[in-house]
Amino acid sequence: MMSILDNMNMTELVALAQETNVEAHRGLSREALVELLTDRYTGTLPERPVNKYRLRIMEFVLDHWEQVKPMLTCPARSGDSRACFNCTDVQVVECVSTNRDNLFPKSHGESK
Repeated sequence: MMSILDNMNMTELVALAQETNVEAHRGLSREALVELLTDRYTGTLPERPVNKYRLRIMEFVLDHWEQVKPMLTCPARSGDSRACFNCTDVQVVECVSTNRDNLFPKSHGESK
């Protein structure tokens, strides 16, 4: 029996899998992604390091909502605390690089 997942390309499978499991990533096999999407995956996915930056970006955005909302042109504009999970890893890294001084003030330092 053919599934709608059989007609999806890898990019579509990864995007869909990340909606249900934020640790899903492009390095997973097609079979693993399908298993994730059909609740048959039995493995454990390691935490993706970039996700801590997604959470930090949104923490900052929500802490400074009134000031930053008019400037936002990305998913963070929604005000959803998990909005950055809709961005690619590259977008997240670019955002962190551009806003490093605001996200990680010298008095607090960046957590590693």
